[in-house]
Amino acid sequence: MLTPADGVGGGMDRQTATVNVLGGNAQARVIVDVLIERERQDAKWGVQRHAPAVWMLILGEEVGEAAEDPFDDVSVQAVVSPMADLVKACQRCREILEAGYGRTLDANGSTMIAPARVRYRAELVQVAAVAVAAIESLDATEVSHA
Repeated sequence: MLTPADGVGGGMDRQTATVNVLGGNAQARVIVDVLIERERQDAKWGVQRHAPAVWMLILGEEVGEAAEDPFDDVSVQAVVSPMADLVKACQRCREILEAGYGRTLDANGSTMIAPARVRYRAELVQVAAVAVAAIESLDATEVSHA
């Protein structure tokens, strides 16, 4: 828990204080943003417990939203064509979730055997690490172009 001794209060917001406690580096800022977003999601949706297949649909839908924004930049127009399939697949994830199939997957597919669970967790950690690296890169580019 952060205390006034950690810099909370006196006009400093929670995010800034937390980053200061964590050392103020780029990764700390990104992780704090992720933690704040997780708190926001829990406040909005409650604690979510889904089958792995449902989480992949949710993750796919979020990746699709993220994949749409970079293509406004002319410098990436050359990769728009290969990315179109990704965007379509991610849109399909949204359609599946909106159609309610996630409830069926939750009811029927919530167990994984131990080796698959270990691999799945490792892959999710890699996804999170790549997302953090992408945010760090975006933030660094923003600073250098400011």
